[in-house]
Amino acid sequence: MTVKHTSTLRLSVIQMCSGCDLHINLKFAKQKIAAAAADGAQLVILPEYYPLMGRDLTSKLNVQEQHGQGQIQDMMQESAAKYGVWIIGGSIPVCSDDPQRPYARCYVYDDSGENVGFYDKVHMFDVSIDDNVGNYQESQYSMPGEKPVFVESPWGKIGLAVCYDIRFPELFRKYAEDNVDLVALPSAFTVPTGKAHWEVLLRARAIENQCFIAGAAQAGKHENGRITWGHSMIINPWGDILGQLKSELGILTQSIEIADRVKLQEKLPVLEHRRIN
Repeated sequence: MTVKHTSTLRLSVIQMCSGCDLHINLKFAKQKIAAAAADGAQLVILPEYYPLMGRDLTSKLNVQEQHGQGQIQDMMQESAAKYGVWIIGGSIPVCSDDPQRPYARCYVYDDSGENVGFYDKVHMFDVSIDDNVGNYQESQYSMPGEKPVFVESPWGKIGLAVCYDIRFPELFRKYAEDNVDLVALPSAFTVPTGKAHWEVLLRARAIENQCFIAGAAQAGKHENGRITWGHSMIINPWGDILGQLKSELGILTQSIEIADRVKLQEKLPVLEHRRIN
């Protein structure tokens, strides 16, 4: 099935509490993709780490895949084709030149199941947080990407970012300069940072770059003890929250009008008024 070019996009973000069993996580994701498609979704976004939240950061080394092959990629490709939806696949571990540091890669599949692009998470979460984990050193076990990526879709340009990337406005300004309509942000925010910054950052990036933002999050207490904030949401270029989940698992579906972004830019041409680059 081919989606016709249109300004109206029915978009779903999936909120998960992924555990340590890859097959259970993939089954849950596939069921939610099917349910979203049945509700008319044309594009489905999965959260960061959706295939696995392992016992420790090294667990993903056991499920990392080569680019273009593997059961995680197969699930997304097959689901996209079967249900006739575009899928933005959170982040999955994909082999780099360092076997101990796979990329945190976000794949995009069109509604025929073709891989039309991917983005490797650029900014690594190397921080200390006042939660039950405390110290996160993502760069020890993940290879950072090097560049922004957007894909062309029937609804316009979709920019890709993952979780910690939201704190770096220069990435999103690059997407604005590329005239991106929507930025997809698969995430797994901690509770302290999520409570304080998640909504603020998503709305700020939408407002200052005049684009839609869709954050698909992990939520709840995971088998490995980590607790994530949830609050998946879809935000318009004015900064309005069009819909959100809280801590519940499931699907948030919203119809958005991509043309609203252009109308806003015509009335409020902020990007044309820049004086400092």
